[in-house]
Amino acid sequence: MIITNGFQIILNPFLIIIIQIGIGLGKGLNIIQNDARKIPLGDNFVDFVFIDSPYSDNVKYSDHPDCIGKISCEKENFFEELEKVAKEIYRILKDGKYMAWLIGDHWRKNTGYIPVGFKVYNMLANLFNPIDVICVGRRNQTSNTGLWHKRAREFNFYLRGFKYLFIMQKKRVRRNHETTSYRN
Repeated sequence: MIITNGFQIILNPFLIIIIQIGIGLGKGLNIIQNDARKIPLGDNFVDFVFIDSPYSDNVKYSDHPDCIGKISCEKENFFEELEKVAKEIYRILKDGKYMAWLIGDHWRKNTGYIPVGFKVYNMLANLFNPIDVICVGRRNQTSNTGLWHKRAREFNFYLRGFKYLFIMQKKRVRRNHETTSYRN
């Protein structure tokens, strides 16, 4: 979720849902489908970003061939693609504003445990100031059903009982009166 004073909603089946909320939401609402690695917003445009990204390829997010959710977190390029998203979030986020990234870990019998959350945290800490890490417990969530238990057995993955919510702040960059500079 991106909150600013605009009237636009960007929906992305690849990775991220971005919502801008302003006075009179619903009037002149614009919906755009877009790739989160190339967000069509200006630099330093939004006040807040929330992202609930894929943490591997265990859920079908879309049929699009470039969908990040089609890449297993067992492959390094999964994290390279998430880093592209993080850099886009950094680019569009206003100086000193916040973002929140919800992510879970990965476990399958054949590949074992992959600490996706820790890897994403380390990536984000290179771009943002860490503010908080929250453990979000799953209670009565739809993944705690017979269907998901069956899928977990069938596709050999573990249903974890929590996700991480990383709260990060865009680092303030010192500027002189002539130059605007942002960390890349």
